[in-house]
Amino acid sequence: MGTDTSSICLTFYTILDFIWNRILSLTLSLMFPLLLLFIFFRSIRVLFRMSIEFTRDVEIGIQHVVAHFTSHPQLVSRAHEFDIEILIQQLDLAVEEFNKRGSNFVFDHVTDCTLVITQYRPLSGTSYIPTPSRIANKHAVINVQNRDDRCFQWAVLSCLYPAENNPHRVSNYEQYQDTLNFNNPNSNSRIRISA
Repeated sequence: MGTDTSSICLTFYTILDFIWNRILSLTLSLMFPLLLLFIFFRSIRVLFRMSIEFTRDVEIGIQHVVAHFTSHPQLVSRAHEFDIEILIQQLDLAVEEFNKRGSNFVFDHVTDCTLVITQYRPLSGTSYIPTPSRIANKHAVINVQNRDDRCFQWAVLSCLYPAENNPHRVSNYEQYQDTLNFNNPNSNSRIRISA
């Protein structure tokens, strides 16, 4: 059993057919929960994991090996739709890379197929976010309670100019806000403290 281009194409289309049939059979049962997840979280991350058993003829019989493939995560939100073509390309490339090693393995069957969906919350600067209790209970962190988007500025100022009372209040640091330049930082900027 050697691998030629037709067997690689057949392999991939067999895998794709299995995936598509499995996804279609699960779509009806998963559609409503996925819709709820998407509405609740607004952004989700989707990736696909698949285990495939390959076989090849060897001198003592048939050798079986299971290969594991994982797609890159895709962000799904109102701005980004799930792209099945990217998933197909990634899995196609992974199977092709597996077969390029000169192993002469041929697709036998899919042993596992998992669709992983997780909440996606990109990191970004915002206003005050409460400190988790396990950190706050250590009394080692000052979390300034601001209502603007300058939380980094208040955090730096709280370190440079410690307040004696109520260190979480912005009013303790407003008098120092002009001592540092937080306007239009770039990669060549340096923070300078005025005397």
